[in-house]
Amino acid sequence: MIAAPIVQKHIITPDFIDFTTSSFDAILHPTQIVDPPPGPQPQGTGKLRTEHLPHLLPFVRLITEKCSITPLVIVIALIYVKRFRATLPTSYKTEPNTAHRIFISSILVASKYIDDDPITIGQIVHASGDVWTLKETARMELAFMKFLRWNLFIKQQEIINFLNEHRFAVDLVLPADGY
Repeated sequence: MIAAPIVQKHIITPDFIDFTTSSFDAILHPTQIVDPPPGPQPQGTGKLRTEHLPHLLPFVRLITEKCSITPLVIVIALIYVKRFRATLPTSYKTEPNTAHRIFISSILVASKYIDDDPITIGQIVHASGDVWTLKETARMELAFMKFLRWNLFIKQQEIINFLNEHRFAVDLVLPADGY
């Protein structure tokens, strides 16, 4: 019997959640961080209203904990978000729940790219409190991949460069033998 290699799943620390959220904001809003305006937020197209979404930091924490997302998946998702942002016009303005939608989409795509047992749309929908339906979440994921022009390949050096650019320790994300 051949023993399968042990894959070390790094634990998500509060510092890594802060890193994720600040990196996400810096990529998506390069000149400023846009908070939702006070008061009621627009309704989503699903059965539940998107005004039930928490701010981005607790949302990232919630999804990463409930779906057991690894730091590597998050970094790949952030690289995808950086690519996504590059496809948008400079005058692009976000809506209040855009960051949440892009985070969900990028995590799904990154997990499917890197994990043998990826996060499912159902897991994400459940973890987010059923704010979006399965169909809406699948559409968000598909639209995100179209913005990426289906280019999901990431070299290990791109991950290292991203982590160095954001001054985050490479060894806390990449396994010793690479990915």
